[in-house]
Amino acid sequence: MLIQQLQSKSIGRRCLMIGWSLALMSLILSCASESTIETEKNVIDTEVSAVIDNGVAGAIGTVVANDSLHSEQNPRVTPKPKAIHVIKPTFSPIPPSTPTPLPSDSNFLKFVKNVEVTPDENIDIIGAFCRINYVPASDNFLVTFGGTSQEKSTQGYGYKWYTDQMEFTGKGGLFENRGTDTASVMIGNTYYFLTDGGKDIWALKKYDPSDWTLLGETLISRDPNKEPGNDFMLAEVNGMLDVAGLYVAEAKDYIDQHKLDPYQGEATSHRFFSQNLELLDDRILNDTPHINASSMVFVDETYNFVTSTAFFGDLIVMQYDQNWKYLDSKVLAQWGNWPMGTVYYPELELFFVSYISVENIINKNGLRNIRLGIFDSSWNSITDIAVTNYERDSMTQSGRPSVIIHDGHVYVAYDVSTVEREGMKENQDWECEVSVYELVP
Repeated sequence: MLIQQLQSKSIGRRCLMIGWSLALMSLILSCASESTIETEKNVIDTEVSAVIDNGVAGAIGTVVANDSLHSEQNPRVTPKPKAIHVIKPTFSPIPPSTPTPLPSDSNFLKFVKNVEVTPDENIDIIGAFCRINYVPASDNFLVTFGGTSQEKSTQGYGYKWYTDQMEFTGKGGLFENRGTDTASVMIGNTYYFLTDGGKDIWALKKYDPSDWTLLGETLISRDPNKEPGNDFMLAEVNGMLDVAGLYVAEAKDYIDQHKLDPYQGEATSHRFFSQNLELLDDRILNDTPHINASSMVFVDETYNFVTSTAFFGDLIVMQYDQNWKYLDSKVLAQWGNWPMGTVYYPELELFFVSYISVENIINKNGLRNIRLGIFDSSWNSITDIAVTNYERDSMTQSGRPSVIIHDGHVYVAYDVSTVEREGMKENQDWECEVSVYELVP
């Protein structure tokens, strides 16, 4: 298949005042993590709770109260003391990267429909962190969403089931009654959900989404002096679950990402678990400065970590071999961040990346929009399309995108919010939407 690429003019970078940039950061960064205080240590400690397996006896630990919706059936288990597991950094030289010219839209994808998942009068929560997954057992799509809105006084995470034509089946509800930042991934018929688990703790949960039975849960300690608790990543790579977040090595106290330099990248911490929630490995990736809200896929014995050089930076891919030897990095698009969805389509040997374009913010002529980049197996750009195209006067923006491919169709999920004209403050009125495209041969 030959797809002609059109060269677009390079986007001139403009100098912006750091103060103005920090204000704009609040338009994208979410605020779902609970307050944290300084810890006694400046290393990353990983503490994993005993895995809860329904129907399996012999769980070790003491049963304590669980604030989830399934607390009676699935009590949380606190672990016995374990040895501290310290993440050791990896270091490699930083190679120069050359931006890939941005091609124009093509006929490679045909728009099918847009589905407004929320608002839903029967599920009274916001629609942030919108995600779509295909569930083979039901031959249906599962859309999850939620968060906390102080303005609406609601919190929690909900779900809705859709047919293969993206028609609502009438089945939906809540599966979590807390509304923190989240990440999720579907492996077969099992739904893995990463969320806040308490003070300086992440909770990695394993669900059967057919009836939302909690199959397992593990608690992960994080150092708030190195790892902020927002916009983390959960990905399935090489048969493992990768739990990752921003890591600021030089930080001395509690980190608020809103206050970091938006033009400077840091590093990310990664903890790897089996599908039974057993800790397998952990490491810090810092070979090229980058930030959180990323995604990763493992293809042809190569880890492809799609991230951003900075909050106001470039969309990049960092590549590692199967032994985590750093290979290279490549710029995929200018002024792109929050690539929370990456998928590889082996039939066409293409990568699909959903990300936020902040070009309008940089150029002061609009707000953020979602784009979908398509790349060949060597990460050369095939096309890059606008999933949303909100004009400045609409005072509307989109964020937190993800993408899946099923049966020759591409599904991009994201949330949409409004912005106050006075002060450019983002309202806590996020709604969940899914845009559907057909792959054109």
